[in-house]
Amino acid sequence: MKKLIYIFLTVLIVGCSSDTKKSNESWLFVHTADNAQVTTTTIVMPMTNDIFAFTDRPYRKHLYMNGKQYASLWSNDETNSFYTDPPNAVLTWMDGDGVEEVEVVITDADFDGVNIIYTIENTTIKAKQLLESVSLFVDPSEPLVEFKGYWHGPGSPEAPTPALGHIQVTPLGAR
Repeated sequence: MKKLIYIFLTVLIVGCSSDTKKSNESWLFVHTADNAQVTTTTIVMPMTNDIFAFTDRPYRKHLYMNGKQYASLWSNDETNSFYTDPPNAVLTWMDGDGVEEVEVVITDADFDGVNIIYTIENTTIKAKQLLESVSLFVDPSEPLVEFKGYWHGPGSPEAPTPALGHIQVTPLGAR
């Protein structure tokens, strides 16, 4: 009987101590540009480079997205999108010799073929401004998309943009 109790306790301790549940991938995004036009409700940033995306630990993945793929994350066609759960973001820019920043919530994003036009909620920006050396860091509160197999970035072949939740990318090392 003692042996059975020891086996039960061992199984219970091992079962409770091992981490069998793996968290979902959480993707973060960075949009950089030489300049941006901001107002109290919008940020307009040119797509001079693809959007850089990367995962939080423990996944350590990264990829590039074109403007159409990135803006599709705000699609209202899906229940699990930035449209239904707007992300927090930090906009940074150079101002003289220093760096300025403002926290915003991005409620929508559209790609017009040249620019990403972000609709924002903010309490800091009070007037229309032209910013230089701009970076926008976007942090999803929940995992939104599952990136599968292909990348789209500088030098990649053109591919149709898959539906939200199935954006296809290739790890950077596969270029």
